[in-house]
Amino acid sequence: MTTEAQTARSNALGIIFMLAGGLCITVQDAITKLLTEIYPVGETVGYRGLFTFIPIALLVWREGNIDCLRIVNMKGQITRAVIAVSTMVLIVSSFRVLPFADVIIILFTGPIFATALATPLLGEKVGLRRWAAVGVGFIGVLIMLRPDGFQIQTLLLLPVAASLLTSLRDITTRSLHKTETTISILFWSIVAVTIAGFSTYFYEWKPLQLEHVHMFIAAGVLNGLAHFCMITAFQHAEVSLVSPFKYANIIYAVVLGYFIWGEVPSSHMVMGAALVIIAGLYIMRREARVRG
Repeated sequence: MTTEAQTARSNALGIIFMLAGGLCITVQDAITKLLTEIYPVGETVGYRGLFTFIPIALLVWREGNIDCLRIVNMKGQITRAVIAVSTMVLIVSSFRVLPFADVIIILFTGPIFATALATPLLGEKVGLRRWAAVGVGFIGVLIMLRPDGFQIQTLLLLPVAASLLTSLRDITTRSLHKTETTISILFWSIVAVTIAGFSTYFYEWKPLQLEHVHMFIAAGVLNGLAHFCMITAFQHAEVSLVSPFKYANIIYAVVLGYFIWGEVPSSHMVMGAALVIIAGLYIMRREARVRG
């Protein structure tokens, strides 16, 4: 097989794994939303986190030893874990009160926030074109938040806050990758999220029904499997090639939202999402050029 053919095959595998990972995480989100209709946020987060350790254990086994879980930067790991817990609580809370696709769409404003925060937090130089893309993205956010004249739908601020924290989590992850493995970062954040969930045990937890156990197991396994697929995607292909395929999650979310809950995104959500997607893709393209 020629080098060109090997590269093409590797790129194709990267795209396939990214699409598969996106499908896993979106289906997992849909199951989580269904569970939040029955159980409190803390209970949902706790049980889901517990079962996420099944695929994470397979990732550790694939590495061959537990050294991949070693912590070098304790402060950085704790910071990311706290952000991960806060993010997860906001996301799961959003699923309880908002249409499924709307939450997923708004969460994709993360790259816009990350770009805006890269300069003050990481000292990265952001050019005029990327700042312009950030501006377009924020216009998209405003369109999504202001469907009725000038009255902001306050509940939509939940996923916006989650998206902002997601960008902070990703920025922290960039710094952590200098000393920590991807599996270590993922593992300890899941430990924190699971502990945080179970810490709410005495606050309105409901008895776990046997018919719902399989849903918690599915959500946890799909959560871990999604991370496995995305890690594998980045191992097979360049970040700049596979990252844009994350936006397929929006299509998955719209389809699942329609068939499970009969939801159809409103016109203002579609318009805002279009601007956010365009801005996000442009930012990815510019970052790839700058780093390339």
